Amino acid sequence: MTTIPRQSFWLKHNLTASGMRKAIFFALGALLLQLASFYAAQNNPHVVNAFAFPVVFWCAILFFAGSQYWPILLLTSFGGLSLFDTPVGLAATYAVALTACAFAIVKIDWALYKRPLALNTLSDILRVTLCSVAFGLIATILLVVGNLSAGAETLRAATDTWPSIFERAALRCFLIFPAIIVWSTLPKNWATQGNVLKLLLFIAVWGSMSFVMFFMPADTTTSPFERGYWIFVLTPFVGLYLGAHGITLSTALLWMFAVWGSFLTVGSFYDSDVLEFAELRVFLACQALSGLVTIVVIELLKQQKEKYTTTEEVFRQVIDAIPIPIAVMSQEFESKHLVAETRMEYVNSSFTHQTGYTSAELPYLSTWWRLAYPDEAYRRKMIEDRATFFSTNPDAPSKLESWIRCRDGSKKLFIWHSFSTKGRTISLGQDLTQNHSEQNSLKIAASLYQAIGAMVAITDHENMIIAVNPAFLAEIGFAEQELLGRGITAFISLDSANDSFKTIWEQLNHHDHFEGEVQIHPRQTQALVIRHLSIYTSPSADSDTAQRVWLFSHSNDARRARAQTQRQAQYDPLTGLANRRLLTNRLEAAIDRASTNQTSFCLIFIDLDNFKDINDTRGHDVGDEVLIAVAKRLQGLQRTNDTTARLGGDEFTLIYNEITSDQQLDTRIAVLLKEFEQPFNIKNTAYQISISVGVARYPSDGQTSREILMHADQAMYAAKRDGKGRHKLYDPELQRQANEKQQIILEIRQALERQEFELYFQPIFTLDTLRLVKCEALLRWNFPDQPIRMPASFLEHAESSGLIMPLGDWIFAQAARACQQFNQIKPGFSVAVNVSATQLGAREDCTKAWAQELEDRELSAALLTLEITEHVMLHPSGVVRTRIDQLKTSGFKFSIDDFGVGYSSLAVLQTTQFNYLKIDRFFVSTLNNHPESQAVIRAIIELAHSMGMQAIAEGIETQTQLEVLKQLGCDFGQGYYLCRPMTQQHLNDLLLASNNPTEIMLK
Repeated sequence: MTTIPRQSFWLKHNLTASGMRKAIFFALGALLLQLASFYAAQNNPHVVNAFAFPVVFWCAILFFAGSQYWPILLLTSFGGLSLFDTPVGLAATYAVALTACAFAIVKIDWALYKRPLALNTLSDILRVTLCSVAFGLIATILLVVGNLSAGAETLRAATDTWPSIFERAALRCFLIFPAIIVWSTLPKNWATQGNVLKLLLFIAVWGSMSFVMFFMPADTTTSPFERGYWIFVLTPFVGLYLGAHGITLSTALLWMFAVWGSFLTVGSFYDSDVLEFAELRVFLACQALSGLVTIVVIELLKQQKEKYTTTEEVFRQVIDAIPIPIAVMSQEFESKHLVAETRMEYVNSSFTHQTGYTSAELPYLSTWWRLAYPDEAYRRKMIEDRATFFSTNPDAPSKLESWIRCRDGSKKLFIWHSFSTKGRTISLGQDLTQNHSEQNSLKIAASLYQAIGAMVAITDHENMIIAVNPAFLAEIGFAEQELLGRGITAFISLDSANDSFKTIWEQLNHHDHFEGEVQIHPRQTQALVIRHLSIYTSPSADSDTAQRVWLFSHSNDARRARAQTQRQAQYDPLTGLANRRLLTNRLEAAIDRASTNQTSFCLIFIDLDNFKDINDTRGHDVGDEVLIAVAKRLQGLQRTNDTTARLGGDEFTLIYNEITSDQQLDTRIAVLLKEFEQPFNIKNTAYQISISVGVARYPSDGQTSREILMHADQAMYAAKRDGKGRHKLYDPELQRQANEKQQIILEIRQALERQEFELYFQPIFTLDTLRLVKCEALLRWNFPDQPIRMPASFLEHAESSGLIMPLGDWIFAQAARACQQFNQIKPGFSVAVNVSATQLGAREDCTKAWAQELEDRELSAALLTLEITEHVMLHPSGVVRTRIDQLKTSGFKFSIDDFGVGYSSLAVLQTTQFNYLKIDRFFVSTLNNHPESQAVIRAIIELAHSMGMQAIAEGIETQTQLEVLKQLGCDFGQGYYLCRPMTQQHLNDLLLASNNPTEIMLK
């Protein structure tokens, strides 16, 4: 209950803890300065008078803590004088006069400016000057007040010296108030290594100059002002490198040396007989004024920079909102046109959306050329076209058309409009791919229209002829000019008198299509000719612009064409099985039948295991033969009322109708799996092919054909994850997992666009000397408002969705950039990057981009170690092995990750010369409790050494593990006991602080 009145008192008087601390600080400072001034006056009659220092600090209580703290000013000024045996009456008068005058000055200043005292504009310098003059008057008044009780002569002497007192007091304020304003906010980044060295250099240089000025004997040929000239010249440089804090620090150093020199009475400004204090004060005032002007100029430049930054941000926001691809470029050297070294400042979101490339991936124009035009010949042609254009149109905006390779591997046709303004070049893109495709389609359609043997006529919305093909003219016997503009119904009639043209128009109005028999009237004969007519209406939002195509063909040809079209629309051309469309129809029919009869059926989803390997190693013709053989074997298992379909690729389905029990279903699936235990004989070669089977049942696993098909597909993928060659029944948990997977995939794609990923680096040490020689790049996901996500939670989904390609390229580029910075600190420092089989086996050879990335950064390939798992080593695709060999030839080093817990193959190790073997953390973690782990690790290390490799132990977490690994002869180690993963900046700092030799030899 007692805290409520106290709180009300503080709020009522606007008192804060921060203001109280400031007030007490200035009060104590004033007391100490008063003590120092009395002490100095007693020891040296030539000392620079420090009387005004306490006045300045006492008045700072009201200026910088708040006028509401006047009681502290009153009490401390009274106490300060009382401590030095000043009569109580005189001390009280002194304190009251000081408090009243200071309070009045603060209030007047606030009324004029209505804002806190600052140093932002030239008017603020005037404000500080006015305040200094006012406090000089206070000091003068206090001098007079202090001598009222003295004799007339003492009072007269004090009155005669008031100009000097006023001058000194005003100068102290002019020096101290700016320092208080500036140092109320501590300097930033002064603690960094570069700034510390800069600060020490400044103090040494400035201190030396001050020493020369105030301690060297006077030169008859050189005045003190000429000697101090360089102070004024160097003040702006101090502000440029150390800011406002450096300016006030330089003033403080000058004053310290001045006071110190006054004690010793040496130097240019001091002489035992004549003290040139007036010149000294003028000199210090001029230096302080030049410093204040520099501070204001620096502040104005900072505001201008902030204004420019804000304008730049608005510019980028506007560019980002424009729904067309835009790239903003600039180059730091004079060139009339863009060159390879041109810096890509920014690309907007539409650019990223349409091409897939982000600003982070495109540091220079040369990088864009390499990514967008991977074919060297085409790239050279585009660059030559640019040069040709600029040679003939030197001052005109460029307009160039080119095919580019997008991030996902697709190709698009763009036209780029570029113009330059204020040192920047802005390129605006327009995607012409669809227009190009449509134009090609129109050309093909026009050629087909002219070459087709059937009669074709095109009419407008009123059925007036606007075009006919040569076959129509030959059949009807009229010239083209006689037909154009006439109604087409004048040349045809219906086959039956019972029908009418009204039937045609009703069908066209409802379905935009008509099929039927008609009679045509050739000019050369009176006999009517029967033809099959197909009418197609072109889609159009405006009915007045709609057009119709009239196709006349022989009736038998039309029937055969319809039958062939129907078969092509419903059956797979390779295997003759039902396709997806017919399967959907059969599924819907089965659902209707089962719903009516209260029965159930099953959909079996089949996928051939490792079928891609057959295509890659044996060719697609053999793959097609395998698919045909599989289709025949499935048809052999089909009952009369079942349906076998091929959905595409190596995916097949079976509809098992009228399944009456789980036992019956198990029997059918067992027969299916047993059938595929027998090898396939294709072109005198036996192929052993297993299948993964997913099962969805109606009605328990879905109510629609779409749900049943999707759930059977999910069950099949679950069977593949469980080890292939088996079956899996649908479980609702699979749908939850599928939804979660799709959500993560979407979040990964967005994270790439928003640049939420970051690389951490785990140091790797030599175990014999514990020297830091390399590191491993580890991916982290800074997911908004959540803890950092580790790769194990999302990397599998990136692999399955194909996003591992852009993500992997980003990781490699960031690792290369980090490696470049690390090598500036520690030459020879290497970085290990994890790569997957998907990246190495992709259709687009990303390894070329990796080599180019290192070439652009002037990095040796030996500085990047590629970490692959044992699974990658055993990948059946020859492309993977070829790319590994190519990378090794280029100089890349390879490390086998997680060795000992996967599919180890000594044959692969023997045939492929790798550099490092990483001992899985499982064996390291069990060293303390399982002595047999030592035997395993010893065997791995000896295996690595015998094959010319070095061993790296992962997951070292205890001193015991470290010592055992040392004894076993392990070469390198990493783990939390040695060092946790850290950001790039932290590793930079660690390398800078490291005592390792400057040169680190690559192992």
